[in-house]
Amino acid sequence: MTTWAQHATDFIAELDADIPADATLQERRRILDDNAWGFHRSTSHGQKVWGRAKRAYLEKHGQPHGYGMKKAPCPLFEQGGQA
Repeated sequence: MTTWAQHATDFIAELDADIPADATLQERRRILDDNAWGFHRSTSHGQKVWGRAKRAYLEKHGQPHGYGMKKAPCPLFEQGGQA
């Protein structure tokens, strides 16, 4: 039995087979975004899994680790440990 994560990786591998080797990061991102619905079909869990698989794929092709992730400040550090 395959998991959502494995299915997402396989789906992206099929898309990658049609992407030219000299494609830019932006072109790769656009291709993945254009085909996302074919994988997750608007399910919330599918969208979460797709986001992780897409991020992992793009990091292999030059996207900085953690790109686009929002980092919220921790209130404990701002107030010296007093929340």
